[in-house]
Amino acid sequence: MDLGSHVEHTEETVQYDWTAMSYDVSGAAGGTLQLRLATDQRRSVTYEGYYIDEVTVIADCDPQLPGGLVVGNVYDQNTVPAWSARRWPTRMASWPQPNLRQTTRLWPMVLPRILAHGATRDAKLFTATLPLYGTEMEIVEVQPLQAVAQDFDLPTGWLSASPSPLEVSQELGMTTTVPLTLTNNGDLATAFVLLESAGDVPWLSESPVSETVEALSTQRIDVTFDASQVDHLGRYFAELNVETKTPYEPLFVW
Repeated sequence: MDLGSHVEHTEETVQYDWTAMSYDVSGAAGGTLQLRLATDQRRSVTYEGYYIDEVTVIADCDPQLPGGLVVGNVYDQNTVPAWSARRWPTRMASWPQPNLRQTTRLWPMVLPRILAHGATRDAKLFTATLPLYGTEMEIVEVQPLQAVAQDFDLPTGWLSASPSPLEVSQELGMTTTVPLTLTNNGDLATAFVLLESAGDVPWLSESPVSETVEALSTQRIDVTFDASQVDHLGRYFAELNVETKTPYEPLFVW
């Protein structure tokens, strides 16, 4: 790092008073700094030269320590492996088994290089989120020159219906209402809309047709079968589509 020449003497003897000079050496931050004074003079000149005293290096910022790396994966909390049951011991035992997959890794995560300031360990707050999922935040101790593993399990809604199939037997002209229960097994509230597969089925109605089911709670749906809307005896079939804003396949009730 060449700080350049700031004092020049070329002619007759010149006496300078003591003068405070300062130079920016921030470019050497994080490394080793060596100071050297270089002069250029001729043999025929016998002047005294420079006097230098009280050299001080002042650091006005914290030194930058080596960074660390945080790596991990983001998982669907509803389909985590069985070993994660220890995180929810009272809940996992009663959850229905995933019918889509056993373990869903949503995406591998390599977080940016994190600088650990001021100490060998530095706690950093990391946040993971994805569309249709909630957010999980974890405090991770970043360690200089080391990789730290941290996985994230994102919550989302997860509806199941009971009973399914839903069926009744009745005579012409009769009306029967039976309960359908939607259970949210996930840790995130989710909204649903009921759609009849064949459009408007005249002998079938539901109430409510849309609602939000809070996490780990249930919602009752009154399903009404109206035999006055059919012309003759027989077996009639319809399908209810429970549409939700979740990452899973649609839920059907027969």
